[in-house]
Amino acid sequence: MSVHYDTDSVNTSHWPSGLIRRLNARILPDTAAPKALSLMTQQNPSPHSDSESEGLDDREDGRNLRVDRGKKEAIQTAVRLLEKGEPLQSIDQIAEASGISRRTLFRYFGSIDGLVDELFDVYLPQAVPYFSPIPPTGSLEQRVRELLRLRVGFVSRFGHIAQTIERISETVPRARDTRELRDESIQHQTKAWLLPEFFKLPKPIATQILLLTNFASVSEMYKEVGEQAADALAETVMPLMQTS
Repeated sequence: MSVHYDTDSVNTSHWPSGLIRRLNARILPDTAAPKALSLMTQQNPSPHSDSESEGLDDREDGRNLRVDRGKKEAIQTAVRLLEKGEPLQSIDQIAEASGISRRTLFRYFGSIDGLVDELFDVYLPQAVPYFSPIPPTGSLEQRVRELLRLRVGFVSRFGHIAQTIERISETVPRARDTRELRDESIQHQTKAWLLPEFFKLPKPIATQILLLTNFASVSEMYKEVGEQAADALAETVMPLMQTS
């Protein structure tokens, strides 16, 4: 029987509610501030005449549009660099690759860490399907191999942004939270996919399996053997899963 897992369509109805709340807090925009600003505007009308206000609004809209375009271009440049395998190191790196001045980039983001923080809004929704706790149907070996193929796929696609997250996680709270959420999701997924066999294992063996399948271990194996990392890890994990 074949195993199939579609990462483009994920049913989160069985996900732990706490995990969903933590994901939503990082993915969904905060709408409270715009709503509050709207109420303040209604309660405190502008002292300018209607024509003056329209002119000011037009100029403000134009400035905001230019800023949005510039920030989008900078973020797209960062994505291209990451996809080429270049971890993000500095604003100068983005300035050189994008043609946007260093001064403008500092005005947009404050630092390379600020730019990376905005990158999360691009990457997080794409990464979520790789952490689904709902396993495919199949034997234990099929589930182990499919889990590790999915894990290697995540490392292959997001490894470079993960390196950047690791680098700034001590100074950027959102990076630290994202790293912790990733590791928590991976561990929860491993346990869910390997039920019921996983919970019958001796605790030291179960701990060893969690270490072998975590992000760091899979990343190291991927550096060594590339896409064959999933099969190589499966050959190690399967005998442990069959421990009585």
